[in-house]
Amino acid sequence: MDNLLRIFIEERGLGVLYRKCVAVRLSSRNVFLPDLVYLTPEQQARTGDTYIPFAPTLVVEALSPNTAERDIGPKFAAYEEHGVNEYWILDPETHAHRFYAREGEILVEFAETGDTIRSKYLPGLALPRQWLTPPFPKLRGAGARLLGNHPHD
Repeated sequence: MDNLLRIFIEERGLGVLYRKCVAVRLSSRNVFLPDLVYLTPEQQARTGDTYIPFAPTLVVEALSPNTAERDIGPKFAAYEEHGVNEYWILDPETHAHRFYAREGEILVEFAETGDTIRSKYLPGLALPRQWLTPPFPKLRGAGARLLGNHPHD
């Protein structure tokens, strides 16, 4: 998933994607290390030396037995309160993935059904739902389709 998103973002010059390598500091009590974080070019320019001192555009968390309660509880609440625009919760065990986008002050679930996940805040991203469950697509063919080079876009 991270490589597909990274290719999409870099090919279109949409900003940067971080994978578990940068802390997000929403407040003094809310500092997280998300699985994936997308920043626009404007946000990237405001990034601190060792952390992101604001709410990113998109945060993706992959649930694990050790993190699930925190990801869907306190983290969700903090991301919503501090202005994250889009929050994806991926469940690698049940494949019951959930996608939330900002509507006013709250994060509202979207893409509950359908074959394609269309990001609300990452322009042009249309991700086939089947790509979120094994077997995962080969990067070469998948990258071209994700970038919109297929007849179904």
